Amino acid sequence: MTAQVAVRELSLEAADNTRLGNFAGPMEQNLRHVEERLGVEVRRRGHRLQVFGPPGIVDSAHAVLARMFELSAAEAMSPERVHLCVQELGFPAAGDPAGAVADVIVQTQRGGIRGRGANQKL
Repeated sequence: MTAQVAVRELSLEAADNTRLGNFAGPMEQNLRHVEERLGVEVRRRGHRLQVFGPPGIVDSAHAVLARMFELSAAEAMSPERVHLCVQELGFPAAGDPAGAVADVIVQTQRGGIRGRGANQKL
């Protein structure tokens, strides 16, 4: 039994090396954060990105990456800013049912901080 895998491409043609560095982060950690959070695979080759994963999630990841690229013109993307981009577009964490609130709210050096009750999770 094999799962369907969709592919979306994103072209970053209007970017110079500084902007690509702002977008991807050191060692492409911003792209890895999107992969972990949304459960997709992101491949970068120069000015092109390919996103692989389940059909609905690939569209979500494409939207997040497009928003990150838009913001990278004015600022260097930090892991916190990437997290906010995912939250801003209303996507749940990978493995969560659609529309569920993600348990991990903030990632720190010692791990994630989770809400204990329903109100804290919201």
